[in-house]
Amino acid sequence: PSDWTSKKASSSSDEQLRSPECREIKAAVDKAKKNTPRRRSRDFEPSESSATSAQDTVYAFKNVSGATNFFANYSDSSANACFEALANELANSQPEAGTPGVAPITDLQGVGDEAVGYEITVPYTVSGQSTTLYVDFVVVRQGRVVLGFGFSNRDERIPEGPPIVQAVVGRVADAQSSA
Repeated sequence: PSDWTSKKASSSSDEQLRSPECREIKAAVDKAKKNTPRRRSRDFEPSESSATSAQDTVYAFKNVSGATNFFANYSDSSANACFEALANELANSQPEAGTPGVAPITDLQGVGDEAVGYEITVPYTVSGQSTTLYVDFVVVRQGRVVLGFGFSNRDERIPEGPPIVQAVVGRVADAQSSA
């Protein structure tokens, strides 16, 4: 979005994968980092909000099989346990946080060749005000490319998230069809 600003990406998103429940995803990411060209975007956020952000990482595998195998780590049944561990870590980092939740993102039909998403919600209180932090992780395979998106927002799922995913995946699909 035009009113957003960008800054150099803070820390690597795979640092969040340190819990034992994320072992399989972390192993796949570590292997891809060694063997696969990838690019992490800058961190984007609107100028008026410190709790809203968006970033993505793109992996360009040599073939569809490699991309499919990598993507499978995120759609595997054990992936939910990883995102539950991440939700607990987020809750533990917030003062006066309630019980976090993890739910599948269900509106990804037709996005790329394969797509999966997880939404973490963490209710918490700050300065006497109750609010909820929403953190969405979306992973899309488009041909031999896998795109990982991370979004955060307060009080609701980030409205700009789905259009951002669609735009980036669309650009990758267009590039693949013209290659």
